[in-house]
Amino acid sequence: MVKLFRFIKKVYLKIFKMLQNYINKKEFKYYGEDVTIERPIEISGKECIQIGDSCSIFKGIYLVAVSKWRDKSYTPEIIIGEKTSIGENCHITCANKVKIGKNSSILCGAVITDIEHEHIPGKSLRETGLIVGSVEIGENVCIGAGACIFGDKNIKIGDNAVIGANAVVKKDVPANTVVAGIPARIIKNI
Repeated sequence: MVKLFRFIKKVYLKIFKMLQNYINKKEFKYYGEDVTIERPIEISGKECIQIGDSCSIFKGIYLVAVSKWRDKSYTPEIIIGEKTSIGENCHITCANKVKIGKNSSILCGAVITDIEHEHIPGKSLRETGLIVGSVEIGENVCIGAGACIFGDKNIKIGDNAVIGANAVVKKDVPANTVVAGIPARIIKNI
């Protein structure tokens, strides 16, 4: 009886994943083959998001393409390269462009955004406009747990870079380097 239950569960999960992939291919701008997305998640603006082949996105992610804020419209583009892994509870927000290169790993709790709210004394963030830049992350990049990348000034992170846990990145990171700290600074060349 237990074997039958396990078999039924396995078949059910396979059918569920096939149905989920079929629906996602219609909703996302691009949705690759063999993509795994664990639930629960929050995704907004799927029509502006591309997910490459063999990507793994774990539960608790907040993935948002901002097309409109207050009275201004944006043309966001989130591109996640093939074989990229995004850990639990990550937050990726975009109003212009966030591009993550292939074979990259983003560990749990990381934040990546190309947006900063304007700071106007006496007004809440909901009442202010946005300062928008871009974030371009190269291939084979590892972003540590809790790291924050704020691309309101157009940030590029080079291939094979490593961003340390809890680092705060607000400027370019050269290829083949390890950065850490608040603000992030180069601590090692690879």
